[in-house]
Amino acid sequence: MNPDQTPLVNKLTLLVLCLILVCLVLLVGRAYQKPRLVNDVPAVAEAEAAPAVEETWPAPPSPQTRPLRPPQRPSTNAPLASLPRRSPQRPAQTDSGEATSPPAQYTEVPTTLVNVWEGEYAGVPVVSGVAGSFSSSLSGWVTLTGRPKPEIPIDLGPTCSALNPRKVTTRHFVVSPEGGLANVLVYVPVEPSGTPLVEPPVLDQIGCMFEPYVLGVMAGQKFKVRNSDPELHNIHATPKANREFNIAQASRGQVNVLTFPKPERFVRVKCDVHPWMFAYVNVSAHPFFAITDTNGVFRLPGGLPPGEYPVYAFHLKAGELTQRVTIGYGEPRPLHFQFSATSVAQPQGSVARSN
Repeated sequence: MNPDQTPLVNKLTLLVLCLILVCLVLLVGRAYQKPRLVNDVPAVAEAEAAPAVEETWPAPPSPQTRPLRPPQRPSTNAPLASLPRRSPQRPAQTDSGEATSPPAQYTEVPTTLVNVWEGEYAGVPVVSGVAGSFSSSLSGWVTLTGRPKPEIPIDLGPTCSALNPRKVTTRHFVVSPEGGLANVLVYVPVEPSGTPLVEPPVLDQIGCMFEPYVLGVMAGQKFKVRNSDPELHNIHATPKANREFNIAQASRGQVNVLTFPKPERFVRVKCDVHPWMFAYVNVSAHPFFAITDTNGVFRLPGGLPPGEYPVYAFHLKAGELTQRVTIGYGEPRPLHFQFSATSVAQPQGSVARSN
């Protein structure tokens, strides 16, 4: 190389190095610039190309930070204390702290009560049978103390004995081993109201006996009398307030639908062909009655509004007992009627036998 050209080459090299340095400075400065400047054309173009998303409030969680899970149900094996429970609704309280009940939906008629069975009970307040949205029922049991006279065996004769091989006696006192007294009519004397049951009750003649021994229906309610024996029977009702009837049931399976239009207590229904066959039908003006079962237990239908009621328990041989009960909001306490066999004044009598 010519020595005269050396200074020129050095200058060019220095110029190139300066240009390279300037470029490096520009590149480094651009790398540290803030993105999406107002005049930044690439950022604006990117924003225009991206689809518009409408945000909601609050914004949904990010799938990366909060994955979606199905709702958790309480395990049936979990302890009861860990399961959610509803708080029972308590009656409202006054400023003095005394609990108050919501207003009752019933009508009280303070008047003299005419007994729906027979006779009169003076001065007993009558509570209308309009139940509204309130429903409460009376329940309890009836017992017998002492030892009643032994029941009388019944000779069914050769034909009926073949249909009913068990030993049959009178049913003056049907008492369970625990002392429960069956066939007791328990009722509340209220105004005539309510609707009879849709399915008519059945009084059956089976094994040359009426079953059940005591039946309860409402006035005007249909009930069925059925002959389940291959034997001639008849239905002879001997009421006092209602019309007497006598209907023959000559064939097995025959059913007659009957009714009593007026309330009456212990209407006797008998079979003249077999003199030991009889039963009793109680005809009530309302549905608030029950007949005790073989354990002496009874339960009246629900629907009595809050109030104070007399409750009567009547047995054909043991007589009648009365209690007063107050029905409020909630199930009332069970009632207990206790008859005494020593107070029975009516004789047991005799039973006609088959010839």
